[in-house]
Amino acid sequence: MTIHPWARLAAVILAAASVILTHNPWQLAFIWMLGAVPLLIITNTWKTHLRFLALVVLPMGSALFLIWAVIMGAKPGDLPHTSPRDGAEFATLIILRLILLGGIFQIGILSLGLDGIGPFCLRARFPQEVSVMLMGATILIPEMKIRAAQIFDARCARGLLRDRSLFSRARQLPVILRALVSWALRSAIDRAEMWNHRRMFTAVQQLPTRVRPSDVVLVTLPGIWLVYSIAKVFVSR
Repeated sequence: MTIHPWARLAAVILAAASVILTHNPWQLAFIWMLGAVPLLIITNTWKTHLRFLALVVLPMGSALFLIWAVIMGAKPGDLPHTSPRDGAEFATLIILRLILLGGIFQIGILSLGLDGIGPFCLRARFPQEVSVMLMGATILIPEMKIRAAQIFDARCARGLLRDRSLFSRARQLPVILRALVSWALRSAIDRAEMWNHRRMFTAVQQLPTRVRPSDVVLVTLPGIWLVYSIAKVFVSR
């Protein structure tokens, strides 16, 4: 890891603020294609981004288009059915903001990986309790997937699960959720105690301690974008 944690945090915050203040869908689409997509590939988080698009953006985007372009037929503040095109443009703007915000989080935070979250939090001067909580939240989903697969295998071996179809799995959810929740709570407590006992956060020295020119560039680019977005908002008024 070669990016200073404060530079990483500043870049994420500035970029997110810039996305929120940008009201031109074409600009957001341009930045996503030429800026976010290459960085997602470089940081190897493009698979996570594709899952985010399929599981979050696609259903939410469909609902937004249905509401603003079809049902309302106008953007917020206008009379219903006066301009379906404006309603579609508003839905597109919200969707592109969601895509970019998700991409920024994935590039800036998820690219750290499990091994980098702890040192990153401590170098950024987060309290150790917060660092433990963030690391536990990061590792929780992968562990729950493994645990759920183990529960399915055990119930199938005992004859409680006739097949592995989606319908059969869905019928097992009430039983599996109880086991997963109790296991997650116990595992989180055991993990926090183990990390504190073994001093898992002593790898802080792996992160850079000085600000490098690349860190300045990383913060400057979204900073310029933010200044431009703020200036455009005031000019449009």
